Amino acid sequence: MRMVGAEPTRRRVLWAGSAVLPAALSVALSACGGESAGTPAAGGALTPGKVSVWGATNDGGHWEGDAAAPFRREFEEKNPGVTVEAVRIVAGGSTGFATPEEKFLAAVAGGEPPDLYSTGRAGTMAAWGLDGVVRALDERMKGSKVIKADKFLPNALEEGSWKGKTYALYHSADTRVLYWNKELYAASGLDPEKPPDTWEELATNITRTLRRDGSTISVLGYHPTIHTTGQFFWQAWHWALGGKFLSDDGAKAAFTDDTGIRALEWMQRLASIQGGMSAITPFPASVGAPNGQGSAFLVNKVAHLTETSAARVLLLNQYKDVRFGVGHMPKAATGKRTSVRGGFSLVMTSGSKRQDAAWRFMEHHFMSETLARWNDAFDRLPTTKEASVSPLYAKNDAFRKLQVEVVAYSQRVPAVHPAAFEIQPISAEIQASVLNGGASPREALEGGARKVQELLDRWKGR
Repeated sequence: MRMVGAEPTRRRVLWAGSAVLPAALSVALSACGGESAGTPAAGGALTPGKVSVWGATNDGGHWEGDAAAPFRREFEEKNPGVTVEAVRIVAGGSTGFATPEEKFLAAVAGGEPPDLYSTGRAGTMAAWGLDGVVRALDERMKGSKVIKADKFLPNALEEGSWKGKTYALYHSADTRVLYWNKELYAASGLDPEKPPDTWEELATNITRTLRRDGSTISVLGYHPTIHTTGQFFWQAWHWALGGKFLSDDGAKAAFTDDTGIRALEWMQRLASIQGGMSAITPFPASVGAPNGQGSAFLVNKVAHLTETSAARVLLLNQYKDVRFGVGHMPKAATGKRTSVRGGFSLVMTSGSKRQDAAWRFMEHHFMSETLARWNDAFDRLPTTKEASVSPLYAKNDAFRKLQVEVVAYSQRVPAVHPAAFEIQPISAEIQASVLNGGASPREALEGGARKVQELLDRWKGR
């Protein structure tokens, strides 16, 4: 159902500054008391009925698929009379909604929300929590033997939290690791079993593996911006230098200091040692690189890549002629390694009419065995300590062990904040303007900080 009297927009969905959604919610939620609206469920039998779980295509929306069927069935068997209704949200085309989030929020405002929603935007969940779209879970967690703060990996619970309240539970993570091409290493006189351990070693290896045919690049050492978070990866280098994007209270932009400048200068160096972005940008298309995760790395034309496990899946199954290694991100002169994490979280809607059943579903999903098997099935990372080392997930796989180690020092871009989704393109703009020569690092950071601060100020006192 679409919101009455207003066309949903990206801004209305992702920024709580709009008065339309909260106003609609106040009416809709007043009529949706639901079961145990204010108190945690006891451990007894649930009232028969359905519990609904929505998810967006490629955004945690695997709940309705065949691979998820055993997990739905297990929950139903443990809770007789309760059925799981899993729905994949489709947007675009003739649906009338530009994004799945718009469709989800239209259902919420119309008084017909799902009980649970699976989203890849955990860092912005505070906005939904403050606007009453999703329910804070802390009271439920106090009475739970399964979902407890000390069970999560470092910073995992914080993904969906804001100012002491937990609005989303991060259950399925990904992170970016370093891939290198062993064949290109050997051809360049480098040890194919020894990846770069430091930034300086990375720069050296980029230079040594770079190849030109006249003035045209034929083999790239490293593409600074082509991967799933490449447009704002300067933030990872920034963290490694000890920088922060926001102040600890989330009220101030904090990235204009020397660490921010040095992070962007490092990215400039990564580009300049290969001829600059004007030489790098057309390269993937010039070598017929596929439009997939890894791009030219998949066809033996790039020596280094920063990417998730999705690239490994492609390499092992479709691009088997590539000899590659995977390892930790190189460390800065500070001795610190950093990377970027993503993944999916579950939220409970405030208008859920089946809150006890929804919470029971979340508890079932976060049981160590269930979480380990789920992430094994979808090749992502469990977010609890026990599940991440469970034999059901780890399976003596060195790559999975590596991912668990890397995700522990990874962070969410741009930051966990109600305005995160609107801040994200500003972060990308900062990086692009520097790499394309439109601004100096200081100019880009200061201009970006002014824009970010305007967004932060909208949330003062909330």
